[in-house]
Amino acid sequence: DYSSVQINGPNLGDTVGVSAGGNTAFHPWFLAAMAVGDCPTDVYAGVLGNPFGVPGTACGFGYADISAQTGGLDRISTFLDANYEFSPGHEIFFENRFTRIESFGRYAPAVGFFDVAADSPYNPLDTSGESYPWPTMPDGTLAPFGLFHRFVGHGPRDDDTVRFELDSVLGLSGTLGDSDVNYEAYLRSYRYDGSEEGETYILQSQVELEVEQGDYDLTNPLSQDPAHLAALGRMAATLYRDILTEYTGAGVSLDGFAWDLPAGPVGWALGAETATEDYLDDYDSFREAGNVLGSAGNSSEGSRSRWAVFGEVSIPVVDSLDLNLAGRHDDYNDFGSAFSPQISARWQVADPVVLRASWGQGFKAPNLTELYVSRSQSFNDVQDIYRCEALGVAEDDCPANQVENFRSGNPDLMAESSESFNLGVVIEPTDNLQVSLDRFRIEMEDGVDLLGFDTIIELENRGQLPDGIEVQRGASTQAGDPGALVWIVRPFTNQALTTVEGFDLRANYQHSLPGGGGVLAADLEATVLTSYEEIPSAADDPIDYVKEERTGAPAERIEGTLRWSRDVWTANLIWRYIGDHDEGDYDDLSTFDLTVVWDSPWGGEISAGVRNMTDEDPVIDSVSSWDPDVGLELYDVAGRVPFLPSRPEF
Repeated sequence: DYSSVQINGPNLGDTVGVSAGGNTAFHPWFLAAMAVGDCPTDVYAGVLGNPFGVPGTACGFGYADISAQTGGLDRISTFLDANYEFSPGHEIFFENRFTRIESFGRYAPAVGFFDVAADSPYNPLDTSGESYPWPTMPDGTLAPFGLFHRFVGHGPRDDDTVRFELDSVLGLSGTLGDSDVNYEAYLRSYRYDGSEEGETYILQSQVELEVEQGDYDLTNPLSQDPAHLAALGRMAATLYRDILTEYTGAGVSLDGFAWDLPAGPVGWALGAETATEDYLDDYDSFREAGNVLGSAGNSSEGSRSRWAVFGEVSIPVVDSLDLNLAGRHDDYNDFGSAFSPQISARWQVADPVVLRASWGQGFKAPNLTELYVSRSQSFNDVQDIYRCEALGVAEDDCPANQVENFRSGNPDLMAESSESFNLGVVIEPTDNLQVSLDRFRIEMEDGVDLLGFDTIIELENRGQLPDGIEVQRGASTQAGDPGALVWIVRPFTNQALTTVEGFDLRANYQHSLPGGGGVLAADLEATVLTSYEEIPSAADDPIDYVKEERTGAPAERIEGTLRWSRDVWTANLIWRYIGDHDEGDYDDLSTFDLTVVWDSPWGGEISAGVRNMTDEDPVIDSVSSWDPDVGLELYDVAGRVPFLPSRPEF
């Protein structure tokens, strides 16, 4: 009910799950809008005002009652782990994971903008120029108007996807001769193969032709007229997409102990690895030509090879102090090379107290998906705070309108680099209780991110949009009006600097119950962020998601487990907590899971339980209602889920 179609007022911004894309004409400069046809409520959501904040009316469409919030999923997985000691101290091992995933997604009928001639009988807007100026084409004719239309006559869009993953590792491990040096060498092969098929999408060029010829009835898409039905068939398209990723790697590592110090032997490890990766994303010819309404995408491909060497030493400085030094050198054929050092220390201050600290640097090249994934189309609700402020509309009264947007990879991305620091204390006052508290700070330069809409709107307001992000607006309707949002392009981008600071708290307690009643244990893990700051580019001001209480940025996460075990039985009660955010518009949330596990006599394990025992709904924004971009990212929308999986571990 929280994500269903809701119409709470006369304007489109007063709705949930409703789009202006029912049957709405827009002025070429987005200066005016008007519902086309009678907009009957047995097909559409009715006539609503101010679509996208444009003066006029829209014929709305309630997509939320048709689209599946989450898709269907059927997954089969196998896991094989085998080893054989072919000689004393030497072993060959093999691991294999195979997964087949079949998923189904249902979406509302295709929707999109296409051009209709200004002199078309379907144009309800004033072309005289008395109300709003109407642009002309180079040949002097009036420019066409944009029609945001829902192809109801074709029915919902259904997407079927089948994915296969095959991951195999073959290796050797053991001890070299009579030494204390251990070795491990491996070969790895991974393949991801996915295919997608989408039904009832629309060819843009064909619909424009059918409308021009008068065969497709824009005002009655459910018409049974033979000419209209024939046009439906000519306009429809089935879409295909194939994705292939292949990864091949090999590595070797050695470890052992070197010379002895007064406090103990020095431990060491070193190794090397190499890998190649190929990525292919193959779209159908319709989308390649940019000729599809309701979907978007282009074929892409990429490849990469890399190698790395790494080493580590553990030095017992004195009986109570250990020092660890490590380093790694990575070399990519597409992103150059980098050296990543790390140093950590552990000091046993007293029997119950340990202090620990670490510092390190990191390097990460963008993955091939972030670089090359094709453009995909979506329509998301966006609250245009920038325009509302310009027009004097309070934030709580600022409507959220569905805006066409495109996400994609970015071949111009730079590699990420990071620096991290951690300082902590571990206290073990009794044998049954251990508590640790750590203060961490992570600073990342050029971090790869897909910016949220709120952030994009704010950066546009500041004039600080990162390279590659585009925001298209219509013409201004009054002084100071930046214009209505038309579309947004948001590829993956590098953030100049991201800084995350906070605390991690861990606590573990065990107690043996009297009379052979088993063991009772309690675990607590909590993370509190004190700052999550992003600077999009060197010239920009920082945005602190935690201190400014931004949407989707809760500062507190807690998980607690109460566990009872006796003989072959184990029961777990798990508490999960997510703090409030967005200045309290999103309340905090607590959920509870219960699992019971039985260890069988044949060495297997069977578990059963209930997730979300109290059937909690995801948290809803108290001001702007359901937002799937926040709700699906932070919360489980499945409600109470009993389960009986079997996890054989022979």
